Amino acid sequence: MIYLIENKILFNPEDNTLSLPNDPENQVSISNPARRVLLLLIEQQGTVVQRDILFKKVWDDYGLVSSNNNLNHCISKLRKVINTLGHTDDVIITVPKVGFLLKKEITISAIDATGSINSVAEESDKIVTPPAMEAPQESVVTPTMEYPKDVLMPSMACEMTDESLVMPAVVAPTAVVTPKVTRDFTLPIFIASLFTLALALGLLLHEHIYDPKENLEVTTLGQCALYSTTRLPANQRAEFIDRAEKFIAQKKITCQPGNIFIFQSETLVSLISSGSTRDFMAECRVDEKNNPTACLSVYSNDRTSNDKK
Repeated sequence: MIYLIENKILFNPEDNTLSLPNDPENQVSISNPARRVLLLLIEQQGTVVQRDILFKKVWDDYGLVSSNNNLNHCISKLRKVINTLGHTDDVIITVPKVGFLLKKEITISAIDATGSINSVAEESDKIVTPPAMEAPQESVVTPTMEYPKDVLMPSMACEMTDESLVMPAVVAPTAVVTPKVTRDFTLPIFIASLFTLALALGLLLHEHIYDPKENLEVTTLGQCALYSTTRLPANQRAEFIDRAEKFIAQKKITCQPGNIFIFQSETLVSLISSGSTRDFMAECRVDEKNNPTACLSVYSNDRTSNDKK
């Protein structure tokens, strides 16, 4: 299956390439992780794909090392390739501390083997599900050491193949020479151990007692709690609630009982006033632990209209 994006760019998952329809020979190759990221975003177009889901389905399920650095580099690589092929508008939207989404306004068509074209984008409020991604191939890996998360250099994360992200086994030395120590380090080691134990206990108690989401909940609109993506100063809360209520009214969003709203406005988080406004809201279902499980997102951008004024 080949995907046509905005009638400008061909995405072929079979050979990991993006190209122009009228110039298929000049293809831009992407890595296996970048290809799986783009397929997931196409499957869930208009809906936020959470970072944990991307980690699992792009790296973990294939026996690879997932990290924020690897994911961010893949997103950056995809944006650069799409921009190079002539589509300069934002296609992949970052939802801070949540994940990424492919704008539902983008037109995507699926071209099957017979050459017929089927539209991937449905109505704006529906979740689109193209054909599922391929299942991870079974493989046997027998190394004894892997790169730890966030240690792999970002410049390598989306350029290496799946197999090259695992280091070969390390052979233990045949002999260990223990130097003679003349000083007694018993007391410093004991103090350091005691400090480490106290720090670990404090972090454990903090994790169980302190819920960071509590500081992100702003108010309740109807039957849905309203959350911000960042902590709000007290002097911005009223404006934040007002903008969220106007956004809900403008987009005619209806709160489903038990769901939550996650809202972000560029006017409140940007350090520079550009005269433009980009707002984002996600309505999310939550599990018994009040963690978002699935989100339906709405995006507003009047940057173009303001730039013309």
